[in-house]
Amino acid sequence: MKQKLETLIEAYQGHFVEREDEIKGAFLAILANENLLFLGPPGTAKTYLAQNICSSIDDAEFFYYLLTRFTTPEEIFGPLSLKALEEDEFRRKTDGCLPTSHIGFLDEIFKANSSILNSLLTLLNERKFHNGPNVVSTPLLSIFGASNELPEEDENLEALYDRFLFRYEVKPISFEENLRKLIFESPETFLPPKNLSVDEIRAIREQAKDVEFYEDAMDILMAIRRELTKVGDGGTQIYISDRRWKKIVHVLKVAAAAQGHTKVNRSMLLLLEHLLWDHPDQKNAIRRIVIELTMSGGQSYDDLEEKIKGLDPKKYSNKKIHLPVPVTHVSSARNNTTVATLEEVKEVCRRGGNGYNDGRPFRMQNKYYSFDELIEALRIEYGIDSKLEMKDSFVGYLAEVAKLRFEFLALEKFNTKYFDHFKRDLEKNIWTNSRDVDEVVVYHQKELSRIQHLDKEISKLERIKKIEDLQKNEDDQRTNQRNYNVFGY
Repeated sequence: MKQKLETLIEAYQGHFVEREDEIKGAFLAILANENLLFLGPPGTAKTYLAQNICSSIDDAEFFYYLLTRFTTPEEIFGPLSLKALEEDEFRRKTDGCLPTSHIGFLDEIFKANSSILNSLLTLLNERKFHNGPNVVSTPLLSIFGASNELPEEDENLEALYDRFLFRYEVKPISFEENLRKLIFESPETFLPPKNLSVDEIRAIREQAKDVEFYEDAMDILMAIRRELTKVGDGGTQIYISDRRWKKIVHVLKVAAAAQGHTKVNRSMLLLLEHLLWDHPDQKNAIRRIVIELTMSGGQSYDDLEEKIKGLDPKKYSNKKIHLPVPVTHVSSARNNTTVATLEEVKEVCRRGGNGYNDGRPFRMQNKYYSFDELIEALRIEYGIDSKLEMKDSFVGYLAEVAKLRFEFLALEKFNTKYFDHFKRDLEKNIWTNSRDVDEVVVYHQKELSRIQHLDKEISKLERIKKIEDLQKNEDDQRTNQRNYNVFGY
């Protein structure tokens, strides 16, 4: 199957310039029994491409129709059967119409009126047609739709739009040399090789049922889903329904089975670029997310960098233990200062403030205490174990740093150790293109510098010394030693 598909794709690319994604997407949509939408102006070979792709499948019937708001159901689904009407049955003669075709192409799909819409929705989603009292299974492999514009806000049209899993924005040819090739050198007719059969296509779908996901590919897919909830036009999330995610998983399995693979690897995930967007403005953001998370194994550079910046050692080393009752410090000048936290008590001692008032500068509930006496009283009367609190706070800090290091190592592994293997998978993957490979290589080179930067930032956090960080401005060795005895470090 892979060889046949490569032959077909190569032949089509030689004739349809700048349509590599659309060609591959069309064949994959047929294999996966999904629908495809071409969004773009007239004259970009959308119908011509669909008609020829159908011609590459032996014994496949092709149905084409340009919809208008005046199109009647008879034109799409077939005329009423006069013989059936004589028997008081409402049944259509569907021969040669959409319900008996293998590939349908409906131009200006969003012009469909309400009399056609309900039958279309059932065909698109379930591949079934209600013909009178009977529900008939259709041979449809795929329905291609085309439109010059997105549907207007209408609940029924939105449901119709959602039925098209594959979406491509087809633009006029952009490079002058390709346009020159098309208008001066391209032959008027194209005879595609017939390499696929309907039975082979159905066999691939059966094989896809046994295809599994590599664990990293599964993790990346879920990470992409999470990330999509955070980006979008105007800061809104990109909503993808559960049904759509289920279909996406099926497509990825079919894409793997068509290449003879028994598992979906992460190179397949670049296909998501064409399966997730609702509006063309979302395409660039989705492509960036898919490439970044696919390369990093589901880890986000931005998220990790934000976590590193947000980990403030002072937040842990100067943990605020609020005192349960007012405590007053009486200085040598007999100035009273209220201290609200245990850290403020420590700071007084670091400045030598424990030598005032006969060594008892702290007053709590009309009783004077030395530093040691105050700590002991807080422990006995209020259960404040200062030793436990401060040690636990630093342990928490170390745990957070270790967690960041673990996330970084996972990200680094995918971008360095596994990169060459990932690049080879991309090059062998018939569903990706040379642009994907080139962009991934450029992105890899750019992100190597970010990896080095993140490594340095985490190393800074790891190099912080306990005593230096937990006890700043220590100029009195005797006071420091007493603090060690009390707090246990």
